[in-house]
Amino acid sequence: MPRSLVARIAAPLCRPSPQGCAEDYTWFRQRLAEPDLLDCAVAVKVDGDVLLAVPVGGTRRGGYLSVGTVTDAVRVWAALRGRPGFPRIRLGLSVYFDTCHTVDWGPRQPWDDAERGKYFGYAPSAIHAFLRHVSIYDQHPEPATGETDPIGGRTGQQDPLLSATRGTWPAIGTPSPLVIRRISKDQR
Repeated sequence: MPRSLVARIAAPLCRPSPQGCAEDYTWFRQRLAEPDLLDCAVAVKVDGDVLLAVPVGGTRRGGYLSVGTVTDAVRVWAALRGRPGFPRIRLGLSVYFDTCHTVDWGPRQPWDDAERGKYFGYAPSAIHAFLRHVSIYDQHPEPATGETDPIGGRTGQQDPLLSATRGTWPAIGTPSPLVIRRISKDQR
């Protein structure tokens, strides 16, 4: 894709302010093994919202941002493409238009929950708390879509581990055409 076209479609980047992204800063600061990575984070403006993109570094090998539309995903991808700390930037498009799409960076996520926590650079205590939280969900129903989780305080869209364990497409990447055909066939 020509560089000038990418620059024209890119979502605006800005220096994230701890006040403007207070919820994200707090959430990441409590979980990252190396919270200093937040000093290198960038903010992406999408539809009036400011999304915090935390780069790789130290033990953090990858990350992602959730967005609502394919257009927003392409704009965020264009904004982060080529920036230091965001290697192998790619789109994680959902097969459903009303389900969030992602912009992912770093190598592919592991399937194992504990390994995924390490992949995102979370502290061992955060990984342990999450694994304990998931075992509670095995015994209790999950909150309704869009509700905050009473234990973790974030929705599945906001928490990469939570959304990955709930089987959402964005957390595991774009499904193969065979899977898409199977889903379409099952919906008829």
